[in-house]
Amino acid sequence: PELAEACSLPIVAEVGFVPEKRRPTDGGALVLAGVWAESYRRVRSAMQFVHEQGRLVGSGSHTATSGSNEPGGEVGRGGVFMFTSTAPGEGKTTSAVLTAQAMAEVGVRTLLVGADFRRPTLAGVMGVEAGPTIADLTGPVEGRPKVDQVVRPTRFANLYMALSGQPTRDVSELIAATRQLVAQAASQNATVIIDTSPLNASSDSLDLLPVVDHVVMVVRSGRSTESDLVESVDALERVGADVMGTLLVGTPNAGRRQAYYYDYYSAEGLDGP
Repeated sequence: PELAEACSLPIVAEVGFVPEKRRPTDGGALVLAGVWAESYRRVRSAMQFVHEQGRLVGSGSHTATSGSNEPGGEVGRGGVFMFTSTAPGEGKTTSAVLTAQAMAEVGVRTLLVGADFRRPTLAGVMGVEAGPTIADLTGPVEGRPKVDQVVRPTRFANLYMALSGQPTRDVSELIAATRQLVAQAASQNATVIIDTSPLNASSDSLDLLPVVDHVVMVVRSGRSTESDLVESVDALERVGADVMGTLLVGTPNAGRRQAYYYDYYSAEGLDGP
């Protein structure tokens, strides 16, 4: 109720607080399973609906270029979704990762892009070693990797990933390279999910908006403030961003309720059909 009163945007989903010991991992990677899985599947459903509605009314017409073979394949244009927040530590990277996994599990070729250039955490959440990154696309031409080397498959079917590189404050070339990579993937009908920096930390998120269709604002219960939220949403809307809604994470009551239903249905499933 506080979030609804503070911000007129729709609340896409509510993800309850999950204690560290209940957060499912596999080989060091956070995975879509357990008590929070259905919440992130709701986010996926909302994203698919919003993008399809945009197609029907002729929106989402960002200019895109072609060139890479991964991800992609079908003729058309995939949706580009940015996950951001007002401040660090509010759950945007976790939300981007799990939503990307939710999208990929229904057969949608999905590219997860690390665009938090100043404080990248995507590699740790995904449990991967850093290989060629977006930063390498800005280096000398003779040693520059191909885009297909930067966009690499993950352990999850249909899910690809592109990491930003080492933390840096010199981001102008990184933003340009990221915009090109994102437009290229979307032009090949991949759904792109971008994990970017918090809005009160830098303007990087705003600089990426020319290739973004929809923005999901991650709000953390007990940490995000009303003033920061209002200011961040205003900043996005002033430059014409389509903020599709807020994603409320970390609410204690919802966490207990979701854990109860998860445990209940897990037990029911063990008893038979």
